Order: sequence, then C-alpha cells, then structure tokens
Amino acid sequence: MRLRSVPVVLAFGAALAAQATVNVDPTMPMPLIQFAISTSASGTTFLFAPGTYFGSLVVAQDVVLQGAGAATTTIDALGAQVSVLTFLPGVTRNAVVSGFRLTGGQGDPTNFQGGGVHCTDASPTVRNCVIAGNGALAGGGVYVYGHLASTGRSLLMEDCIVRGNVSSNNGGGIVVTKAPNITPGAPATFIRCEVDGNTGAGNGGGVYVNSTARPVFDHCVVHDNAAQTGGGIFWYEGAAPTISDCAITGNTAATGGGISYRETGNAVLTHCSIVDNVANGTGLVDGGGGLNGFMDGPLGTLAIRNCLFAGNYAANDGGAIRLADSAPNMRFVTIADNRAGGLTGGLRYVFNGPSMFALRNSIVWGNRDSSSGSYGANVDGTTAGGLPTIEFTDVEFGNQNPALFPPASGNIDADPLFVIGYTCKFAPNGAYFLAQVPQGVATNPCVDTASSGPGSPAIVGRSTRTDGRPDGGLTADRGFHYPVPGCP
Repeated sequence: MRLRSVPVVLAFGAALAAQATVNVDPTMPMPLIQFAISTSASGTTFLFAPGTYFGSLVVAQDVVLQGAGAATTTIDALGAQVSVLTFLPGVTRNAVVSGFRLTGGQGDPTNFQGGGVHCTDASPTVRNCVIAGNGALAGGGVYVYGHLASTGRSLLMEDCIVRGNVSSNNGGGIVVTKAPNITPGAPATFIRCEVDGNTGAGNGGGVYVNSTARPVFDHCVVHDNAAQTGGGIFWYEGAAPTISDCAITGNTAATGGGISYRETGNAVLTHCSIVDNVANGTGLVDGGGGLNGFMDGPLGTLAIRNCLFAGNYAANDGGAIRLADSAPNMRFVTIADNRAGGLTGGLRYVFNGPSMFALRNSIVWGNRDSSSGSYGANVDGTTAGGLPTIEFTDVEFGNQNPALFPPASGNIDADPLFVIGYTCKFAPNGAYFLAQVPQGVATNPCVDTASSGPGSPAIVGRSTRTDGRPDGGLTADRGFHYPVPGCP
C-alpha cells in the first residue's frame, strides 16, 4: 500500500481501520503521514523509505514506525517549537519507533519540554534511534513524565544515541520526572544507550531525574556532557535511579563533574566506571570530580557497589567524591589516581550531624590534593556524629590515622599492585586489575582478603584478574571487579 495524496489516504480509510503495512516516502507531506498514523488501527506498521521528512509526529496508538536506519532516515522539525516525536498517554509497549534520526525540535509548544522525544504516561519502545541537535527548556533530547500512579507506564529506549542536545534549564540530554506526591516509580528504562555531548544550563548535562522517579540505566555510556551541577547525571527530590554496568566519563560541571545528587531516594550505582570527569567550580559547595552527594533524602540513601572512580579532578575538594550530609553505603569500590586542587583527592566528607557513610572491601590509593600527600589526600573530612565505618579497605597512608582506619577492622596500608588488563565500553579504564600469582607475585594484600566471599552479589561472576577468570577462593578480592569474560 503506497500513500501519495490526501484522496488516496481517504480512500484507504477503511483499510487502515484494520492492521496493515503502509509504505511512506519523503515526497509525502508530513500532515498526510500524520493523518494516516492517526486514523490507523493499532498494529499498523509504517515503513519509512530513506530520506528526510520535515515536520513532527504524534503517536496516540500502538503503531509501528520503522525507519530505514538512523544514518539514512531523518525526521527534522526545522527548529519549530515542537517535539519531533510525541507519545500521548495510553500508548503501550506495542508502539515501536525504530531506525530514525530525530532532530530540529525545540520542545512542546506549551511547556517547551522534550526537543526530540516527549513521552507522558505512555510505555512506547524506541530502538536504534539517534536523537541529536534538539533544544528545550527541559530535556533537550528526551523528556519523560509520569503522572498516573497506578499504571506503572514506562518508556523503553534501547540502543539509542542522545547526542548534542541543549537545555536552557535542566537535562541537556534526558529528563525523567514524575508528578509530585504520587507513588514512586520508573517512568523510563534505558538499555545500551549513549548520552554524549549534551549541555544543560542548570542541572544534569546528560541526565536529570527528580520527583521520586525511579528510572533504570543499564549498560549505558554517559560522556562528554556539561552542566552547572551534575555534568553527566543529576538527581534530587527523592529520585532514585538504578544505574548499572554504565560508564560515566569525561563530563564537566562546577559541582559533581560525573554525578551529583541532592536529597536522594534509595538509588543504586553498581558495576560502573566513573572516570576522567571534572568539577571545575571553586565555590564552597563545589567539588566532587566523580560524584558530589548532598543530603540524604527522606526516602533513603545511595548504595554504591563494585564501582571504579579513577582519573577524576576537582578544582575544589574531593577529586573523586565529595559528600555533605550524605552517607552512601559503598562496597568493592576502587578510588584511585584522582586529583583535587583543594582538599582530598579521593573521598572528602563533611557531616554536620550523626549521619555516617560506610566503606568496605575497597581500595583507596594514589589520590592527591594540594596538601603534603598524607592520608588526608585519600580519605578525609569532618563529622559531628562520630567516625564513618571503614572496614577491610586498603587506604594509602591509612596507618597514619588508625582511629579512622582501625587495623582491627581489617584495614591495611599496602600497595595493591595494580596491573593493566582489558578495557571495554562499560569499563573504559583497565589499569586497576590486581597482580596475582600468574603475574609473578607471591601474594597481593588485596587478593582474597575481603570480608565476604566471591559469591557476594556485588561481584559475583566478575574478576580482578587480567585473564578474566571470575574471582574465586574462599574470600573475595578487595576493590573493583571487571566484567567477565573479557568485556561485553
């Protein structure tokens, strides 16, 4: 079936009431294509020939829009005050959009949100798309809003690229939010997506999450984004993203170059590499090249499991991590070779109350700041509520402060004997494997000396060995474990 004119579309109105396959080409005006989509039955598939389609589209039912590939099939809104692609409430996972480049949108005409994709209370599937060159007040590339507490509706975005979008406020690349005072939920899931080169004038250059939203980011890469706070990812107001097997690299902000959060919910950061991010601000609250955490929220805190913080820089304090009244629970973490122009190249904490973080089975080594290079360059801070819990962790210069790093709690100060192994997209820095017997060392102080076994959920099936063999033995190794076999 080939649509060429309005009379033809009207003639096929009866046919489009049932499931059909409709061929579309760039010679057709966009209003004609939109009419065909709007009048079609759920299950209809529209096959878009290669070319550029000028305008925007709204999806209100479960249709399939199949492009010939993002490299050859473009929908260009030409800078109009619209979202290039809008999903209306009620759309389900059976609504699929795949194989397009979406560009030139400036956000919906009412709230100026979602330059590329705007999704409200809908559960569509978006695959193999490039969302690039859009702008908006919020969500330059993608804006997802959940309003209905009971539906559990959630955008699914797979194998997409969100690149070079701009927000004049928050979320240069992506915004995920929910209406206040409703049941927390996950109105978006992103799998194997790349978020790069986006800019937010306020918070969240790559990703911005708020209002108890619970989005999922799985095997994603967030890199080279910029904002005032949270260059890569920012969340607050009880938001609690689950971020797993992701690389957050090369992002820049005044506060929290890689990640920043305020009033977090029960967020989870697991199997992630936070590498080479920069916090370039020098104000009192700035810092945290890799991560800046401020104030645990009423709904929980942050769990950090099996993550690598390396090569990050803060012009102020906390080259890798800066915490202010926030107490993440950290296990199997490697914090290495980070730098600070102020205090503490590794992990800097400031607690004005009894809140305390926990650091276990980890390695903190080779971090430097503007001081003389003592233990304070690796982990240091102040607290009004007692010392934080640090156990079974290898801290450089830690023996200079046994009160903070008590040997009786399994803490050591010994060279972890890092060696270079394999790298991959989701673990881009392979410099922090642990030398083992196959590398010619008799023993490594961080091998087989953690407080839990290799079956710990944080590291099961992962490795500190350059040959990619999973951690074994009766006791696990300390620090970050790379994916095996090799890298996906």
